[in-house]
Amino acid sequence: MSRTMTRVAVAAAVATVVALTFAPAASAASAAFSSRSGDPRGIRTPDDPTFDLTLTSDEQGFVYSGIEKITFTNADPDPLRKIWLRLWGNGLTGCAAPLPTPVSHFTGGQPGAMSVDCTALPVTLPTPLKQGDRTYISFHLKIRVPDTNWRFGRIGAMALVGNAIPVLAIHDDLGWHLDPYTPNGESFYSQVGTFHVTFTAPKALKFATTGTQTSSEVHHGLRTSVFDAADVRDFAWASGPLQEEEGMSPSGVLVKVWWMDPISQAQADLMLSTGEPAMAAHAEAFGPYPYQEVDVVVGNFTRFGGMEYPQLVMSDPSAGVLVHELGHQWWFGIVGDDEYTEPWLDEAFATYATDLYYGHDGQGCQLNWPSDTARVTNSMAYWDQHTGEYFTTVYEIGSCSLHDLGRVLGEKRMVKFIHHYAVEHALGWSTTDAFKREAQAVASSLPNPVRLRSFWKTHRIDNVP
Repeated sequence: MSRTMTRVAVAAAVATVVALTFAPAASAASAAFSSRSGDPRGIRTPDDPTFDLTLTSDEQGFVYSGIEKITFTNADPDPLRKIWLRLWGNGLTGCAAPLPTPVSHFTGGQPGAMSVDCTALPVTLPTPLKQGDRTYISFHLKIRVPDTNWRFGRIGAMALVGNAIPVLAIHDDLGWHLDPYTPNGESFYSQVGTFHVTFTAPKALKFATTGTQTSSEVHHGLRTSVFDAADVRDFAWASGPLQEEEGMSPSGVLVKVWWMDPISQAQADLMLSTGEPAMAAHAEAFGPYPYQEVDVVVGNFTRFGGMEYPQLVMSDPSAGVLVHELGHQWWFGIVGDDEYTEPWLDEAFATYATDLYYGHDGQGCQLNWPSDTARVTNSMAYWDQHTGEYFTTVYEIGSCSLHDLGRVLGEKRMVKFIHHYAVEHALGWSTTDAFKREAQAVASSLPNPVRLRSFWKTHRIDNVP
């Protein structure tokens, strides 16, 4: 998610790709790259989810009603007796009636009582699900898009529908992740899965979505469109009387830009001319983009600068914000993380990606800590209590720390390392422990090996104050 980004604002009109030279690594470093041990979080379950949704819109695209079916596998040796749904659409308002995303009429499981401000719902399965076995639940769903300028909200006739589809909570070695919703960042931690979403809506409504459109038919003034998305962690969309233009990134990814008044054609053109090379630059830095297209929804967002979803970003008409949000296609979208517990793993890395694009090397950045308790690796529980420290610490000092690590490892080794790390964890997970361990492996392979313990302490990349 974007905040006011001072370093990139001065270069907002720049739309050139910084050439990244991937020099061959020494054989010892290559061996270090391949030495990754097991995932510190252990097994994440439920796994391999498939989401099938059939939704019908009202005339304006502000209310959607239908059925959602979620099929999933138990990946853990322990039998799975219940699952938890995350109803993030209820996050801003909590349990105030009417709920923005109510669910009802369950089959395949028995729902319990809502909790965590109506963003978490337990569903008990009829019988314990053994490891490797697969089952499903289905339920009726309504999505009421709030009348507020927000990532799940409205801007005039445009509906922004982010984090509204119920998804599965994750259980790992830390237990069930039922963290609260935060409007100051993200709370999201979800498995890679497959979405098959069918919309029936007035034909005048256009949709920018995660995934790609696979069919469209019009009957009696209503258009039924099907969108499919594989290997993604969520599904978001925008709808309304949208205008659209598209172009091809040099890396072969279709970039679509969507907007409506008061966004101008010139602003939309800027976003397209920025998005095309930015997608290629990020792919060169962090590995191939595994999808056919990315959609950019442009608007005047008063409560946030931009927001990221798989294959779809929301952005103010600012080139710098867009480059940052497209960086999130890799950092959280492709390389997943627990955004509530370890927000630096996507925000600092997306800011670092933006710096690389604009040619900023982090020279002169300072570790100007806003307080004694501010740490790069603090969770959103801390930042929600210290909102004024969040951007400086996570975005600025976090990305500065990555630049400083590059100066320790050597710039060429850093380029190779960060590219390999992203590819290695693609459609998987990044954790602070994994990143530190793999960085240390590279540092240990240097001609003059370096212990990074003091580096992590100085940059407050740890979990102990």
